[in-house]
Amino acid sequence: MINLETIMMQEIKLQTLYEGLNAARERNIVRGWLNQEMMAVCEEWWAITKDAQALFDLYKIYNESSTRKVIRKTLILECVIVVTSAFFIQQEQFPFPDIDQKYLQKRLIRLFYLTHQNLLHIICLVLQRMGSPNCDSNMWAIHLKGLV
Repeated sequence: MINLETIMMQEIKLQTLYEGLNAARERNIVRGWLNQEMMAVCEEWWAITKDAQALFDLYKIYNESSTRKVIRKTLILECVIVVTSAFFIQQEQFPFPDIDQKYLQKRLIRLFYLTHQNLLHIICLVLQRMGSPNCDSNMWAIHLKGLV
């Protein structure tokens, strides 16, 4: 059984991370653009996803191998981008002096955007699989429908 509340919280954390990174870029903050508040959101995302295997089991309900593969890759990308962000947040100094920080910041924001869009597509798959009658009677499904 897929826990819709967990999926909703996961989406909220990804959206928060994306908005925080984007706001820092818009304010032209390069140094310290990943701060401890962002790290707290990464940790909250981890707490939500580490115990809830709901989405990682989602691919099992689809028979088509290409759909299963896309879902698995999407979820792996989500893990990688959040962990990569947490890595940069924890660094005292920028670990790669040869790389332009603004460039890296733009790439990270783009990856978060794509990751968030991928999660929204997965939410659509979950809601489609539930069927319209079940979605209309479940408060978490109604909220998720509002997100997509």
